[in-house]
Amino acid sequence: MRKRVLRALCLTAALLTAAAATHGQAGKIPEGLWYGRNNGGGVTVTGYTGAAAKLVIPAAIEGLAVTVIETGAFAGCANLTSITIPLSVTAIETGAFASCTNLTGVKIPLSIETIESMTFSRCTGLTSVTIPNSVTAIESGAFSGCTRLSRVTIPESVTDIGKFAFKDCTGLSSVTIPNSVTVIGTGAFYGCTGLISVTIPDSVETVGDMAFTGCTGLISVTIPDSVTTVGRFAFNGCTGLIDVTISNSVAFIGEYAFYGCTGLRRATLSRKTRLGRDVFPDGARLAYRD
Repeated sequence: MRKRVLRALCLTAALLTAAAATHGQAGKIPEGLWYGRNNGGGVTVTGYTGAAAKLVIPAAIEGLAVTVIETGAFAGCANLTSITIPLSVTAIETGAFASCTNLTGVKIPLSIETIESMTFSRCTGLTSVTIPNSVTAIESGAFSGCTRLSRVTIPESVTDIGKFAFKDCTGLSSVTIPNSVTVIGTGAFYGCTGLISVTIPDSVETVGDMAFTGCTGLISVTIPDSVTTVGRFAFNGCTGLIDVTISNSVAFIGEYAFYGCTGLRRATLSRKTRLGRDVFPDGARLAYRD
């Protein structure tokens, strides 16, 4: 309850700041910026054909607040290296910045609650991203294919990491999942070959199918007491995984969950945990604690 109230207060403050910006800090309309009025009474940015490498989206255009960045508005804008998004923006739609291959960093404003599907997918130059504590959901493929993204901190406001959210982020070496997250979605970190460590908090109930498939750099993992289900292929092909500890709370581990983990020496688990087909590789020693 307290977190919801704090998020609401932060969002209110952000929107009030944004409202002020529409009057005093509207700024110049960048050349090549396409826009139109939306049904909410604000302005939607619909596209960009300019040549600028550094782009500042104004908080207001023609006296109206800029509130939406449309689906695919900046998709494929390879010339962009940085972009400033004003607090007036409350929605960044699907694939808005997809394949902006030279975009190196982005700060998502406090006014955003959802990072929608494929928003920054295939931004291969992206090395850092700031996710504010207003965000509650990271949707499917939001950062997929961001191969240079090395570190990401997910704020405690986030409850859901969507399907393939960070798929093939091969440069990602560590990730901190907050205690607010209950589901790690299907393929959320699929193919993150540089991932060495991951902390799964006590809030997570489900590790989805293929959640960490092919994370070949992962050395060890502990499944906490909150988890009841480990999905199919969840850690399949994690060839660097040596040791895994699975809590007594896990009722079921899906088929091939740890299959292909050729370096796995030991898995500690409960005899009460039901196992799908070929969960562990041949040669792995199962240590039962009961």
